[in-house]
Amino acid sequence: MAESTLTIRNGRLIRNGVAQADSVVCVRGRVVTYAGPPGGAPPPSGRAIDAGGRYVCPGFIDLHVHGAAGCDFLSADPAGVRNIAAAHARRGSTALFATVRSAAPEEMRRAVSLLGQLIRSGGAPGVVGIHLEGPFINPARAGVHPLRWLRAPDLAALDALLEGAEGCPLIVTLAPELPGAMRLVEAVAARGAVPAAGHSDATFDEACAAFSGGVRLVTHLFNAMSGMHHRRPGLAAAALADGRVAAELVADGVHVHPEMAKMAFRQKGGDGIVLVTDSMQALDAEAEIFSIDGEVFSVRNGAPVRDDGTLCGSVLTMGGALRNAARWTGKRPEEIAALATTVPARLAGLADRKGALLPGMDADIAIFDERFDVQAAFVGGALVYAAAGFEAAH
Repeated sequence: MAESTLTIRNGRLIRNGVAQADSVVCVRGRVVTYAGPPGGAPPPSGRAIDAGGRYVCPGFIDLHVHGAAGCDFLSADPAGVRNIAAAHARRGSTALFATVRSAAPEEMRRAVSLLGQLIRSGGAPGVVGIHLEGPFINPARAGVHPLRWLRAPDLAALDALLEGAEGCPLIVTLAPELPGAMRLVEAVAARGAVPAAGHSDATFDEACAAFSGGVRLVTHLFNAMSGMHHRRPGLAAAALADGRVAAELVADGVHVHPEMAKMAFRQKGGDGIVLVTDSMQALDAEAEIFSIDGEVFSVRNGAPVRDDGTLCGSVLTMGGALRNAARWTGKRPEEIAALATTVPARLAGLADRKGALLPGMDADIAIFDERFDVQAAFVGGALVYAAAGFEAAH
């Protein structure tokens, strides 16, 4: 069977912080074959879509996402995993790192094994990696991670958890100040995976030592970590001060005050912040009250919280995160899009195939307007979402 072809015309192609008007993107099968001015494009064939002057951008990459549509990556079956991916694809996120939080060891192993199988087989389009968040985190900064499932850093336990993740892109969040944690950092890095510091009470010096030892990412900056005290700068301060690491930011205006977010953007520049959603099963779910490990949470004031007010992830979409980031920084969509495309692709080791629309790269594409409202999304060249009336109008 011949490979399908697709031509997207009349779009503002986002590349290197610039929007190139009246651009054409051509796709054959799962990859981009051309992206640029119409004069250089091959003759149109197959399906054609008029972007209507909207932005045509690499699909968003979310390195920290727990769920959606009433499903959670920790407990979902294959259909649930696909439902989560579909919910995020509708918002332009075409590549997800399925995030598994602290739970019973057998439950975490089951989730990692299932996700690994689906990633290797392509059985859940849009799920491209695994983010293990816990259980090697500091009880003092656990947030909603159940204390009974946290454990001291242990190499054998890590190997057991990751046994089913062979061949998959990985991020592992741990507290680097815990005894034995740096051995795990070395082991994670040796796998070609990304060691991340989070849910941590590290001092400034401990954090900097962890960065020297291989930690490359700080998980949800400012949240569940030692902060910015003027006499006791902790992990958050170290992340802002050290250019060797990138930092996740949940830009919903709830997890981090906009003024603190602005400071982070100024300090870390255009390639040191990675926008993530940290979204939970409440996103796109009919119910606004849900349970995690026996505890009840509800969505209040735009965020999932426990009865005591403790945040439990978010209901943020990547389009919403980009919209907020653009408003807080005064940047245009083409200037801020890298924080959800090229920056996470580079950090996660995916830059050879994702994060840019160039010949030979994956045809993961988001078409959106000035407000980052997604009109269409493609995963591997396949249309997975079109807003009502978009295709009919174009």
